[in-house]
Amino acid sequence: MIKSSKEMESIAKDTVDLAMMAVAMRTFALLERERVNAYTLPVLEKYKPRFEYGTLDGRMGRDTKPEDIEKTGDLFLLDSTDRNEEILLEFYEELDEVHLDHGWKGKKGHCPALTQENIALMAENDLENAWFKRLGIDGSCASMKHRKEMLKIALGSCVLANPEAFERLKKGECVS
Repeated sequence: MIKSSKEMESIAKDTVDLAMMAVAMRTFALLERERVNAYTLPVLEKYKPRFEYGTLDGRMGRDTKPEDIEKTGDLFLLDSTDRNEEILLEFYEELDEVHLDHGWKGKKGHCPALTQENIALMAENDLENAWFKRLGIDGSCASMKHRKEMLKIALGSCVLANPEAFERLKKGECVS
């Protein structure tokens, strides 16, 4: 456990690079989601009229309507019908094509925005785990709520202990 504010400051200084990387990767993930949505949402709009809508086999306890599908992440709300499965295959094939048309060099079937989101989560986990370790806490037992709180504490402490590092990041200078 931390015995003094100096010890907290020491942890913050030691983990500033991880904190800057977490901030940079989260920022890029948000920007990438915005970029990808700009070209994938029109594809989704094209396919929405073709889907079958109705009850969800009791999963959500309500009917699904076209207006419920606002982004690709909402497609899980669709009924699991043969017709929808066929349409989804076509939809995802077209998404693969538009990802390629927009510069995607990753694996087919992977979304650039979700890939970047995963990288951001890994960077945040690295920061959280470094703090858990320094504090002598078994982070593997931490709930999502506690991990989010640790991320806030770690980022806040790193910003307070290293304001010059985050000023460089705000100016777009390289993360060390």
